This record gives sequence, C-alpha cells and structure tokens, in this order.
Amino acid sequence: MRIRKWKFFLDFEREEAWLNQQAARGLVLVHCDTFGYVFEDSAPGEYNVRIACMKMGAKRDEIAEFIRFIEDGGATHIATIHNWIYFHKKADDRPFEIYNDLDSKINQFRKMTGITALMGFGGVIIAPILLLAAIFFVQPGFIGGVTSGAGGAFGIAGIFSLMAWRRYTGRIRTLEKEREISEM
Repeated sequence: MRIRKWKFFLDFEREEAWLNQQAARGLVLVHCDTFGYVFEDSAPGEYNVRIACMKMGAKRDEIAEFIRFIEDGGATHIATIHNWIYFHKKADDRPFEIYNDLDSKINQFRKMTGITALMGFGGVIIAPILLLAAIFFVQPGFIGGVTSGAGGAFGIAGIFSLMAWRRYTGRIRTLEKEREISEM
C-alpha cells in the first residue's frame, strides 16, 4: 500500500533521521518531491535511507556518476531534487554510509552551509523589499496582499534557513575538532 506524507525539512540530518524512523516502522521511501514523501509497506527495519548533497552548480554528468557510484555499492536511487539525492539500501550487517570519514562529512556540511546561507540571506534581503513594495508601491487589495504575503514567507524561510546554516557551521567546527584530535 502506498502512503503519502507531507513534510518539509531544511535540515538534512533531521530529514534523514525521520525517513529512517519511517523505515524502522515498515515504511520504505519510494518517491519524494519538495514537500512530500511516498512510502510503501516493507518489513520494519528492512531499509536504511541516506541523503547526499551535491555542490551547487554540479553538472548532470557529475550527478549521474555519483549516483552510479552509490548504486554500485548496493543502494537504490530514489529521487534527485535540486542538489539533494535520496537513496535507500536493504539493511544488512554493514552500515550504509555515504560520507564515512571526517573530511567527506565536513565537505557535506560545507555544501549545506552554502545552500542554506544563500537561501537565508536571500530570504532576509528579499522580505523587506517585498514588504516595502507592498506598503509604498502596490495598490491595496489582492496584489498588495500577495506581495506582503510573499515578503513574509521569504522572511520566515530566510530565518529558518539561517538557523540551519548556524547549525551546520557548528557541526563543521565540531568535526574539525574531532579531526584535529584524531590526527594527534
């Protein structure tokens, strides 16, 4: 049976944890888009889900090569949404990790800081412009309401993106300290 769940994440670690909780309950991810996930019944804990993030501006060839590389390890590509690539793999004795060393984890978080900083600062800059335009330049009514609503939405999205950005920069610092300790 197929089940669709609507959810939105800015934090890929929380998204991945939630997807793995669903898999532990017996719902395997079979499709996803920006705001929703489609699951099918499976045995509880049968699959593990991982999310990869490609650098901004990655070429299709690079993305296709990366997907092939992960699939060669036994994983199944589920979806690609912008820079995000979703995989699942049947659970076995070996952990399913895409980023299994400190340097690749740090690089993953650096990609995420770039994306969330762009979204965050962009939203925070665009929001007041739209709100001021709605107040001073747009006639009251439907268009003014849409403009001010869009300004508010950009502002909220920007704030949440900056919160994720701050969390990712903290994770980078933590991982870099771990790397320094392990190199001693």
